[in-house]
Amino acid sequence: MDQYYVNELESQNHRAMKSIRKLQAKMETVTPKLAQQELLHEIKDNKLGKNNSKMDENGNFRNINDAFNAVFPEMKNDPLIKFSSFDKKTKFQSFELVFGALPEE
Repeated sequence: MDQYYVNELESQNHRAMKSIRKLQAKMETVTPKLAQQELLHEIKDNKLGKNNSKMDENGNFRNINDAFNAVFPEMKNDPLIKFSSFDKKTKFQSFELVFGALPEE
């Protein structure tokens, strides 16, 4: 295999593992109560605002992406995290870690 591709794969693997470790460390420290407190601080600090369209009338986030970004601000816009489309029927949305394709030659 060409050394360029080996280096690229190692680089992607390193970035992926770094993101996974960050996510795991954060998940270990976030309890539902702590997550709720963090979200309340976000609202109080007007980072989201009381009448923010990202939240419904009950103060719940409309989609997992916004909730995820509020709880995990350091991972916002991480290219290794991909959110699924919101399913209106089941009211379910998920996220997954994705690995990029090899670059074009």
